[in-house]
Amino acid sequence: MNNRTTGKFSDTYLTPPNLIRALGEFDFDPCCPSNMPWRTAKQMIRETDPEEDGLKTEWFGRVWCNPPYSKIMPWVIKMIKHNHGIMLLPAKSQDTRWAQTAIQSASIVLFLKNRIMFCLPDGTPTTGKWSPNMLLAFGDDDANMLIQLNKTNKDFLGILVINV
Repeated sequence: MNNRTTGKFSDTYLTPPNLIRALGEFDFDPCCPSNMPWRTAKQMIRETDPEEDGLKTEWFGRVWCNPPYSKIMPWVIKMIKHNHGIMLLPAKSQDTRWAQTAIQSASIVLFLKNRIMFCLPDGTPTTGKWSPNMLLAFGDDDANMLIQLNKTNKDFLGILVINV
């Protein structure tokens, strides 16, 4: 996303902690920014660590994945293969190959009514909500989590699309 303050492109926009809390505990985050000030999962792979690569590492348990938006498709493919977790993706690009693949493969998709207020690398909220977002659940447990989230959390209401 382009930062409206600096005009520079960055892939480092942090998942807000209220969203992580609302979704429950995750076992693994394969693409966490190196300077993440709060936990998104029990184990987090820092994206700048040359020793670890979230796309090459074997995923385990319930996965949280807010991938770099400049390179989404490899993360979508990895999540489809793992089939146990939730992805946060931009909802404005539904005609792209990665979006079509993700939407068709997810157990359920929640197109969020409100845009998410991401956080900057230092943990402060961004100055705006730039893009619509969707949460994609892979696997029955995570599909049920999104259904419950949509019923009970006013901050994350939206339209559910269930794949049958």
